[in-house]
Amino acid sequence: RLAREIERLEPFGVGNEAPIFCSEALVQNIEHMGKNKEHVRLLARWDDMTYSCVYFNGSDVLKKITKGEIIVMLYSAKIDRWRDKERLDLVVKYVEAANSSYV
Repeated sequence: RLAREIERLEPFGVGNEAPIFCSEALVQNIEHMGKNKEHVRLLARWDDMTYSCVYFNGSDVLKKITKGEIIVMLYSAKIDRWRDKERLDLVVKYVEAANSSYV
C-alpha cells in the first residue's frame, strides 16, 4: 500500500527526490546475481514481514554481511511489474551490520 502512495508522488527527479527509508532487519538469504555477480538480492525480515530487496552493484559491500546477521539499510520502495504480476521491491542504497560503529 505504501508503495502505491509513493507512486502517486512521481515523477521523481531533481526537485522531487524519491523517499528513502531506513530499517533494521534480519538477513534471511543473500543471492548474488548478474553476469559478474555484482548485484545482490536479499531477503530481509522486520516487523514480522519478509521483504525482497535488491542492491545493485552491492556485491562487495554484502561480502561482509552473513545470513542471520542484523543489518541497518537505507532503501527506496517500488512496485515491480512483470508478466501481469506485481510485487514490492525494495532497492537498497546503503547497508551495514547493525553492530557497526558507523550507525
